Amino acid sequence: MKIVVLCTDDPHQQYLVSELDRRFGLSGVLLERNQSQRSRLWRRKRYRAWLYRIYHMLRGRFTGSSRYRAEFFLSQLPEGETWPAVTVEVDWINKKKARKQVASWRPDVTIVCGTGILRPSLLAHTGLTINIHGGCLPEYKGNHGVFFAFREGKFDQIGSTLHMVTPGLDEGPILDVVRPTIYPHDHDEALYSRSVHLAMQRLFERLESMRDGWRPTGTPQTPGGRTFRHRDRKPLLELALWLRRRSGRHPVPFLPSPDH
Repeated sequence: MKIVVLCTDDPHQQYLVSELDRRFGLSGVLLERNQSQRSRLWRRKRYRAWLYRIYHMLRGRFTGSSRYRAEFFLSQLPEGETWPAVTVEVDWINKKKARKQVASWRPDVTIVCGTGILRPSLLAHTGLTINIHGGCLPEYKGNHGVFFAFREGKFDQIGSTLHMVTPGLDEGPILDVVRPTIYPHDHDEALYSRSVHLAMQRLFERLESMRDGWRPTGTPQTPGGRTFRHRDRKPLLELALWLRRRSGRHPVPFLPSPDH
């Protein structure tokens, strides 16, 4: 079974690639770095989107959430672990070079994590394509799904989703929705990291089953839900949530995971 990964260079994606390569042996990794995504926004004069990407990069550094994610995922890798030799960098995931590269790998399964929307011209070469989405679908599409569920007190909607990829944003049939255990001291980054990690473990199980002959079909999504963009997670929302947590007006319940 030939497996390919399309991803960016966040720590959880490096963990994903390392584990997939160790367990299954990857045929290829197409790497679209975060810096490349930001640069493309600037070149296309999407200055507002670019500014919010810069804001979230700085927010992660200032609040410690970037360090938390790196420690959570990279501590599980062997010391000195690097990207596998089959990794190819591109400055845009839908570029002609990227399509040709994926076509040359001829994947049976393609795993997507962190890229932009894949165009049909690329999907034509990816085989069965599965996305790891940070958020419960169909309720929380787009970006920062765990944060918005946490902020809104929808604790039963904190989780991650494995779904089949279609040309629409987070619209494909659902394979699994997983939810982590929630503790009263948790913050949104801890819940995001544990949710995504849980989804990755479920993905490894699914791929093992596929290697033994199982073929997923997925469950079509029900209509509804909301789509969030990077620009929707504004500084004032962060501040208001922090103040509510500090004052005890945003209690977090203990919810055991149904997926352990």
